[in-house]
Amino acid sequence: MSAEPIGPYRRRRVSALGLWSFEDWRVKVYGLTLHGSAPPSALVDQGREIARERLSRASREDLRRHGLAVLIVHEGENGDYVLVEWWSDNDILRHHNYGAPKGHGGRFVHQWPGPAACIWELAIVEFERAAWIRHVLEPAGGPDVAAYLDARLDAFV
Repeated sequence: MSAEPIGPYRRRRVSALGLWSFEDWRVKVYGLTLHGSAPPSALVDQGREIARERLSRASREDLRRHGLAVLIVHEGENGDYVLVEWWSDNDILRHHNYGAPKGHGGRFVHQWPGPAACIWELAIVEFERAAWIRHVLEPAGGPDVAAYLDARLDAFV
């Protein structure tokens, strides 16, 4: 165990920041923050640029992708994080994590291999997993992509 004490759990705000489309991607955008209701818009814009680059690359490299993605922009206590996730091959969630210390000036580092997600980011991933199963994999009449895209988490986690 680390010499640092393990601190108390403090809930953070998850805000559904809408649906973003570019190329043939539809992206559910989430903000996650300890302070306020959403990360600063400049940070969200940086997250979108990172996602645009990563998903454009995925368009060329991942031939089994579904064109449905999740972007998590996390204004953390000690740094800022951008998670780019997309559904592929029916039941696989591809994951790329970017991080930067506070005061980074937009210089994010691709953390691969590296950390997957923190406990707050995992709450969004858990919600998205359940929504994918409920709306895409389970319906007897076939996938309901519109219902999946409409399912959004907006809560303290």
